Amino acid sequence: MAQDGALFFTQRQQPGSSIEPRPRPNTAKLVRFDFKTAKVSTAMEGIQGFSLSADGKKIIVQTPGNKLLVGNAAKSIDAKPVKTAGVKSFITPREEWAQIFDDVWRMEKQYFYAENMHGLDWDAVYTKYQPLVAHVATRRELNRVLVEMIGELQVGHNRVRGGDMYTDKPVSIGLLGADLRVENDTYRIKRVYSGEKWNPFLKAPLAIPGIGAGAGDYIHAINGTPLTGTDNIYARFVGTVGNQVTLSVSSDGKIENAKDVVVEPIRSERQLRHWAWVEGNRKHVDEVSGGKVGYIYLPDTAGRGFTYFNRMFFAQADKKALVIDERRNGGGQAANYITDVLSRQYLASWKDRDGMLFHTPGGAIYGPKAMLIDQDAGSGGDLLSYAFKHMGLGKLIGKTTWGGLIGISANPRLIDGGSLTVPYFRTFSTEGKWFIENEGISPDIDVELDPAKVNMGIDTQLDRAISQVLTELETYTPVQASKAPDLPTEPGK
Repeated sequence: MAQDGALFFTQRQQPGSSIEPRPRPNTAKLVRFDFKTAKVSTAMEGIQGFSLSADGKKIIVQTPGNKLLVGNAAKSIDAKPVKTAGVKSFITPREEWAQIFDDVWRMEKQYFYAENMHGLDWDAVYTKYQPLVAHVATRRELNRVLVEMIGELQVGHNRVRGGDMYTDKPVSIGLLGADLRVENDTYRIKRVYSGEKWNPFLKAPLAIPGIGAGAGDYIHAINGTPLTGTDNIYARFVGTVGNQVTLSVSSDGKIENAKDVVVEPIRSERQLRHWAWVEGNRKHVDEVSGGKVGYIYLPDTAGRGFTYFNRMFFAQADKKALVIDERRNGGGQAANYITDVLSRQYLASWKDRDGMLFHTPGGAIYGPKAMLIDQDAGSGGDLLSYAFKHMGLGKLIGKTTWGGLIGISANPRLIDGGSLTVPYFRTFSTEGKWFIENEGISPDIDVELDPAKVNMGIDTQLDRAISQVLTELETYTPVQASKAPDLPTEPGK
């Protein structure tokens, strides 16, 4: 609250409410509400956060790039940059480490969901580990001590990370978004990742129309310097991210037939390869099932997971059956929305004048379903697999999930910028029992992911899921109407 009684708050645009081709910056409006006039006005645009002075006269604003501005807390804020170049903080590392140790021990005691600390004598734990702090030589070593201490609780989501640690400045290595092989002492492009051309957020250097290089081509030189199969090709791409690089390529492996093409390497191929895997799975399921079965991948149960689900589920709502893949699911939230949609019940059908039938709910798949799980699916991924099984939506196929479902809430930062997450709330079952933690959810059908077959491009777990739903389809009777009843022959009927 400002000195004049006005209320300042931030207002952010809801993600997805605009149609920009790139994600909007994480900024907000600084808004002022005048209680006397009951009117709202924008005091400042493009901020990330703010804080008022104790007397409500001044306001300090943080803008992108961690820049600080200060000004009067008025209707229109004329903020000036805060000069921090001369600000210095002198610390004694060992004293700071001792404080961090005490803070971590105290926060565990104050925030852990069970005040009895699962029967541990937490004071005795302090006595056991605190003397080790005197022998710590680096901040990284302190984290090792902290991890050992909080590990006494033997639960997941209990983490220490970061802090004032020395880190070398990273060197960016440009990448082409392709698989490369050495053949006849020459680098050859084995596969080009397209980035799924519908996705405006993925850049695939060799998939740009007209680039002039593609799968099967040989690379003879980079920026005019000859390249052989014994050279480290990635050493030639140091510092090239976003810069133009000239490749000399040929289609027959003969340097005399090479031509020059210009590309812009990217920093990471992670998402290119990820989407190639997801789309490859979807196409495989569609092909093997003859178009009967849909495929959805859920990377987590947070923003990405819900985005993936909405994009993939409703585009395949005409399928007769479904495979949901939550392997390596990173968790997030309780994915009730997903299970609600998967469990939709058929309510009614409609017929229009042209004879077309459509059904209510409009977006639903009523046929057999299976969910792929593995040891790397956890947290919200644990709960999603439990819910799928508990609701009787279908078979779980794969390996037992991670088993980490004591959730975390906000904890204060440590003094040097490091962080601690303390398990703050825990799930118990409908039978009134603590469950899932350190247990996971076991599959109905246990299937190993055979590494040798994976290297051959065969996903044994996915194939088992496809065969399962296809087998169930053989005896499944569709619930939707296939035709409308005879038309009424009397008025008012």
